[in-house]
Amino acid sequence: MTIANLIPLPATRADWLKLRQIGIGGSDVAALLGLSKWRTPLDVYISKIETPEESDNASMEWGRRLEPVIRQKYAEAVGMEVSVPGVMFQHPEHEFMIADVDGIRTDGRIVEIKTARTQQGWGEEGTDEIPDYYKTQVQHYMTVLGINSCDVAVLIGASDFRIYTVESDPELEALLIEAEADFWHNHVEPQLPPPPMTIEEMKVAFPVSKKAAVEATDEVFDHVEQLALVTEKLKALKEEEETHKAAIQAAMGEADTLSHLGQVICTWKSSKPVARFDSAALKAAMPDIYNQYLKTGAPARRFVLKI
Repeated sequence: MTIANLIPLPATRADWLKLRQIGIGGSDVAALLGLSKWRTPLDVYISKIETPEESDNASMEWGRRLEPVIRQKYAEAVGMEVSVPGVMFQHPEHEFMIADVDGIRTDGRIVEIKTARTQQGWGEEGTDEIPDYYKTQVQHYMTVLGINSCDVAVLIGASDFRIYTVESDPELEALLIEAEADFWHNHVEPQLPPPPMTIEEMKVAFPVSKKAAVEATDEVFDHVEQLALVTEKLKALKEEEETHKAAIQAAMGEADTLSHLGQVICTWKSSKPVARFDSAALKAAMPDIYNQYLKTGAPARRFVLKI
C-alpha cells in the first residue's frame, strides 16, 4: 500500500484550478485514453500549461450543488460517515498523478459522487458496471491513494439513487501509470502538444495548406472509403428528408399548423422580414467607400473528397 503525499486545498476555485496543473487528475484520464465524450488529450495538455479559466456549465454547477446531498444520502445508506478530505493527494512515486476525491468513509474506502441524466452506461446497482470514463477515474484515485476499492454514488435523473462498487484492477492500474507517464514526460514537461484529434483542433493546428502531397497509408485510405460511404448515405437521407418535408408542406398549404388526433405535430409559420445589408449595392454605388471598409479574414482550408 502506498502512502500518498497530502497537499492542502486552496480556498478559492481559481487557486484550485491552478493547483490541478501540477499533475494529472482523475477527470483527465479518460481523455488521455480516448474514452471521453467531452475532452481530448490536447484539451488536457492546454489545461496544464496555460492559465486556467473558470469554465462552467449547467451540469457541472448542479453536480457541485448536489454533491453534499448525495454524499449524505450515501452515508445514510451504508451507515457510515463520509468525510471530505480537504487535501489533494499525490502519488509518492509518480508525482504527476494527483487526486481530489469526493469523500472517504470511516473505514478508508473512497467515495465518488456523480449525477447523470439517464441510466445509459450504468448497469445493475451493486456491480462495477459504470461508464468506462468513470471507471478509469476511480482506478486513478485508487492508484494514487493505494486503496483497493471505491464506491460510486450516483443520482440518475434526479430521483434514482444507486451505489456501485469498483475494485482495483492491477492491469488497468499499470496501463494508467504508463499512459499518464508518457503524456506528462513527453508532452507536458517539454511542452510538446499531442496531435490534434477533432475537426476543430485540426483547423487550429493546420490552418494553412502548402503545395505538397502525401501517400495515404492503408489505415488512412480505409477512413477515406468509409467517409465516402457515409457521405453517400447522408446525401440519400437528405433527399429522403426533402421528399417527406415537401409532402407535408403540400398538405399544409397556407396553414401554419398541422395536427393529428388533436396534437400539433408540425408548424410552418412565416417569420418577420429580416433587414440585411446590401453590400453589392454599396460596392456598385460607392466602390471607394466599400474598399475602404473591406477586412481580410484569416485563410480557410476547404476539404474535398475526390472518390
